[in-house]
Amino acid sequence: MLRWIAVWLMASGLLPLAGQATLQRGDPVASLRLLAAAEVESVTLREFGRSRENRPLLVATVALGEVANRASRPRFLLVAGLHADQEAGTEVLAALPGALLERAKADPELAELLGRTALDIVPLANPDAWARQGRNRLADPRLTAVPNDQDRDGYLDEDGPNDLNGDGVIGWMRVPTALGDHLLAAEDPRLMVKADVSKGEVATHRLLREGIDDDGDGEINEDGPGGVDLDRNWPHGFRENDPAAGPWAASEPETRALADYLLAQRSIGAVLVLGARDNLAKAPPDHSKGDRVPPDGLLADDLAFFESFAKNYRECTGATGGGPDTPDGAFHQWAYAQYGVPGFAGRAAYLRPPETWPNLPSGKPPESDAAKQLALLDTDSPGVLGAWSAFDHPTLGKVEIGGVDETTMRQRIAKVRTLPEMVDSHLKVAIEGLRRLPRLRWAESSIRPLGRGVYEVKATLVNDGQFPVMTAMGRRSRGVMPTRVTIEVPPNDLLVGDREQQRDSSLASGSTENFRWIMRSAPGQDLRVWAWAEKAGQAELRLKTSGDLR
Repeated sequence: MLRWIAVWLMASGLLPLAGQATLQRGDPVASLRLLAAAEVESVTLREFGRSRENRPLLVATVALGEVANRASRPRFLLVAGLHADQEAGTEVLAALPGALLERAKADPELAELLGRTALDIVPLANPDAWARQGRNRLADPRLTAVPNDQDRDGYLDEDGPNDLNGDGVIGWMRVPTALGDHLLAAEDPRLMVKADVSKGEVATHRLLREGIDDDGDGEINEDGPGGVDLDRNWPHGFRENDPAAGPWAASEPETRALADYLLAQRSIGAVLVLGARDNLAKAPPDHSKGDRVPPDGLLADDLAFFESFAKNYRECTGATGGGPDTPDGAFHQWAYAQYGVPGFAGRAAYLRPPETWPNLPSGKPPESDAAKQLALLDTDSPGVLGAWSAFDHPTLGKVEIGGVDETTMRQRIAKVRTLPEMVDSHLKVAIEGLRRLPRLRWAESSIRPLGRGVYEVKATLVNDGQFPVMTAMGRRSRGVMPTRVTIEVPPNDLLVGDREQQRDSSLASGSTENFRWIMRSAPGQDLRVWAWAEKAGQAELRLKTSGDLR
C-alpha cells in the first residue's frame, strides 16, 4: 500500500524523487517511468525517436477501456520542454498523468471520457538542452547542443555570453548611447522598453546580453554555445536567415521525430504546447483575408472554437498578457497551419491578477504586463528583482548589468504558483481539451419502403464535440483526410448513392451532414452504416428493413 502511495505522490509531483528537488536537472520523466510500470493497463510510455546526442524522446499515453481501439481514438497532445529553461512545463506534464488517473478513479464521467479518447504527453521535447543546462549555464537554454556557426564566420561557438559580475546569472547590459533603441520604462526604471519614434521618444540605451567580444570581431555574444531553437525549426513560417532556426526546416532529429509521430498518429485532434509561446492569453486575430497561403494566422471559420478554448484556458490558469503570434517556425503554428488541427500555446505558470494591483517601488500602479509581474513578485523584496548595478566594461566603458531575466522571472512565477497548483489548473485544461475533441454521432435515420423490395435510407451525421472534425485550415492545407461514410450494401443492390462517400466539410460543433441512398433489400435485413473521421474516430448506425408496404 505504501509503495502505491509513493508512486502516486511522485507521479503527481507532490513528492520529489529522493535527492531531487523540484525544477532541478535530474531525470524529469522518472515519475512517469514509475507510473507506467505501476499502471500498465492505463499508461504507456514509449520512445518515438532519439535526440542528436542519442537521448530518448518519450511520449506517455493515458487511456482507459478497450485496448484494441486506443490507437484510433481521438487524442489530445500536450508537449513541453522544447526549451530547456521551461522547467515548470516539463514538471507539470510529468505529473499530469498520475493526477488524471487519480481524478478518474473518483469521477465516472472522466473515466468514461478516457474510455473513448486518449491523452498523449511529450514532457521533454529537447532532452539534450535540458542535460546541457546542468553542465553549462552560459549556454542559451533555448538551443540544442549541436555547435552552430551563428555569425557565419567559419568558427563554431566562439563568442558566447560571459558572467562578468560573477552572480551566476547571464543578465542584460544597458549601455548609455544615443545610437541605441531602448530607454528606461517610465513606470519602473528596472524595465527597458523600445523607443517609439512615432511618439517622439528618443532612445537612451543599447541593450545587450552580458558579455564581451571574445573573438574580437566587434560584436558581443553573437555566436554562443549551440545550437538550434527547436521551436523555430518547423516548416511553417521558417526563417532561413535566422541562425537559431537551423540550416533548413526540420533539420533537427528532435523536430523530425515529433513530426513523424504526429503524421503516423493521425487521430491527434488538438495540440497544446507549454513553453515560452502564448496564443491563449490573447487569441490571434483573423488572417483569412489576402492571398497568402497559408495565411499568417487563424482563418475566420476557426475563430469561434479557438476563442472559446482560449477563454476556458484563461479561466483555468489565470492566463494574462499574450502578444502577437507571427509565424516563425514554432511547433504549434505548424500543427495548425500544416498538420491541420487546433494548435494552442500557453505557459505552465501565470500570476493570477489580484483585485487591486500593488504599487511599484515608485509608488505608481503598474500598467504594462511586465510591470504587473514585477509588482506581484516584489511583495517579499521590493525593487530587488531586476535591479541594475554599475560595471566597468573593458570595451564599452561604464554600463549597468542586471535587468529582468526571463528564465528567472518564469521560475519565480512558478514558485509563487507551486507545482500542485499548476498541475491542478492544467489538469482542468487537459480534461476540457479531451471533452472538446470532435465526436461523431448518427442523430437521425430512417428507412422507408418504396415498393418491390426497394428502400430509401436517410441518415444525419452530427459532431457532438466542440472542435471541428476538420478545421478550415485543415481543409485548405489538405492536412486532414475527408470524413468517410460507408453503407454495407452489395454494389449491385445500390440504386442511388455511393457505397462509400467522402465529405471535406468541417463538421463544426453541432453541424450536420445528410446522406441518402436507395437500395434493394429483402424485408427484415440488417443494415449497417459506418462513419469515420481522422480526428473523431468512427460511429456506427444499425438499421433493419421493414416489411414492404406497397
